[in-house]
Amino acid sequence: MPEFWERAISIGRMKKFKKQFIFIGLLILLIMINQHFGFSSYIQESTWMSSLHYFMEENLLLAAMLYLCFTIIGSSLLALPGITFALVAGTVFGPWLGTSLCCIGTTIGAGLSFLISRYFLKDSLKPIIMKNKYIKKWIFEECENTGILLLMLTRLVPIFPYNLQNFAYGITDISFITYFTCSFFFMLPGIAMYTIGAAGIIGNKDSWLYLLFSFGLFLVVFSIGLMLRKKYLNEDSSFENPTSEVDIFQNHVRKAGCISCGVCRQNCDFLEKYQLDFSDEIKLAPLIDHCFLCGLCTEVCPHGVNGKALVLELRKQKVSNAKGRSNKNLLLQLEKGNYLFKNYRHGKAKTVLFPGCSYPSLYPKTTKMLQQTLSHYGIGTVFDCCGKPIGELGCAEREQKIIQRLNKKLVENGVEEIITMCPNCYDYLKPELTVSVIGIFEALQSLGIGEQITTENPNFFLPCPDRKKKLWLTQIEHYLTASPHILTSAPCCGLGGCAFDKEPDIASNWNCLIKKELSCLPTQQFYVYCASCAGSFTRSQGGHVRHLLNEVIGSNEAPDIHHSFFNRFKFKWN
Repeated sequence: MPEFWERAISIGRMKKFKKQFIFIGLLILLIMINQHFGFSSYIQESTWMSSLHYFMEENLLLAAMLYLCFTIIGSSLLALPGITFALVAGTVFGPWLGTSLCCIGTTIGAGLSFLISRYFLKDSLKPIIMKNKYIKKWIFEECENTGILLLMLTRLVPIFPYNLQNFAYGITDISFITYFTCSFFFMLPGIAMYTIGAAGIIGNKDSWLYLLFSFGLFLVVFSIGLMLRKKYLNEDSSFENPTSEVDIFQNHVRKAGCISCGVCRQNCDFLEKYQLDFSDEIKLAPLIDHCFLCGLCTEVCPHGVNGKALVLELRKQKVSNAKGRSNKNLLLQLEKGNYLFKNYRHGKAKTVLFPGCSYPSLYPKTTKMLQQTLSHYGIGTVFDCCGKPIGELGCAEREQKIIQRLNKKLVENGVEEIITMCPNCYDYLKPELTVSVIGIFEALQSLGIGEQITTENPNFFLPCPDRKKKLWLTQIEHYLTASPHILTSAPCCGLGGCAFDKEPDIASNWNCLIKKELSCLPTQQFYVYCASCAGSFTRSQGGHVRHLLNEVIGSNEAPDIHHSFFNRFKFKWN
């Protein structure tokens, strides 16, 4: 090889590791400066505290600024233990000001370590660290889904030192704002414990109160730590030993007769991405949370393998192995495990409207309008969650409790029929409830309510549960003056199966495909009749998406994607 090209390749390799060379160089320089001036030893000597005492008596602001500078540098660049700064703060500044200053300083230091790690180390260390399955699971996969929970765990439970955590989080994909804010609040109890304890030890008129308060904080932090460790840090057998999941999967596959023909993979971006099919159970088992549960694999399989059912069964087994707990989508579980905003105040009627979760959160005015309109026909309204989101996480036991609660409450209220406004609620509840379940368009048609849509060849995106059955679409055609054009470039809006956080690139690609398909049509406007789809597409497509129900009843309300939580909250007291 010519000498010129050898040199060019050598320079290219060096540029690739430019950040690492800079980091190593700065680290060596810092060590040399510290060795020469002795900053780290000075901070840990009593002379530093004497100096701070002097400055505090002369100028409190100067002393506070000096303490913050040393804390930020010491906790980040010099990697000194955080307890050092807490004890100094409590001794010099007292319990309350000391706690505030120490928390501010150590949080800024933690943020600085995070940024250093993200800029200099992430590109080179992440691929190496990801090879360890345990670190990959807890530091990367858990950060992706439950970063706040993981920060709480690692700040309150001493899994590994804070200094190492600061650099470790910089390599992950967690956002800096989330990391910085959560670090401040979750480090505060421990910092307060040491700082107030130090203020009590040096002795003053309230020393016994400080010591008692510090001991109380210790008990609180210790108890929370034990609880979190017991609940979340036990070995998850579904990751360590997936044999039970694999056995169940193999039994299903044998019964279904999967022959690895690859048709499902050709039609599913998730399976194609990982080069999987439903006979490759060992590779598929760890990826079950990446599936959107859209059901397209089942529709195209020539041998009738129900891929969606298989993935759901694996999810349930995984949660069962974890003693019925799922660490995924914790906020969703908190809200919908026993729906926080359920309201049966107007639900004592033979027929009730069941808006579900999504529609009221995006279209509160239209929900209220429908509620009032149908009340003139003796139809009540029930606000509750159908349980499908919890079921799709694999929480089978909690899912059944939701269904049982719904059935019991509806029967107690004398309900004989519910009108669902969501095709997902309809598809999910119809086989589960003891009362009759019908769709909103069927109900409106029977009551003679609604205006016709005069758009020529209106574009429609079908929700997952109605894509094959087209039951709702058939009912909707009563309100159309022209045959609908079905968009087929994407199988799902991207919210199916709670998989968006795992596969954002796939969801984003589906939105791009819809945009591309629409660009070839006379109009880019299109209709949906699923509120979740409306919200998802509004975030990516803007104002091109319309919910058909709003058009039919003449509300023309745009989806309120910015206040969805508060909109649901309002109906709790409706």
